[in-house]
Amino acid sequence: MVKLNCTARSCVYNEGGLCSAQEILVQGINSNTSENTYCSSFRLDTVSNEFRAIGSTNFPGEVMQIFSSQDEIKLSPLVNCHARNCFYNGGGICGARDISVMGDGAREETETMCETFIK
Repeated sequence: MVKLNCTARSCVYNEGGLCSAQEILVQGINSNTSENTYCSSFRLDTVSNEFRAIGSTNFPGEVMQIFSSQDEIKLSPLVNCHARNCFYNGGGICGARDISVMGDGAREETETMCETFIK
């Protein structure tokens, strides 16, 4: 199971540093460094975005995570990836087991980045 750590605390999908989205998309088609990537699934945590996110949130995973130990990861989104230069990109899907999306203080998607990117 993939563990997706996320420091974008202002994202509607951030649940205690884990991602509650069913799937995300990392952009940066011609990236050569992690700074040139971003999570295009980032949505600022607002009331209107809470309603928009209902259909793409992993609610069963959220409930299971609440009742699991901190070592058990129940929130594990599919990570689609357009960063074709990344070592972990396998046909548009990220193959890394531990993924870190950075974006502390992010207000929009381009203020995030995939820290796991390796060329």
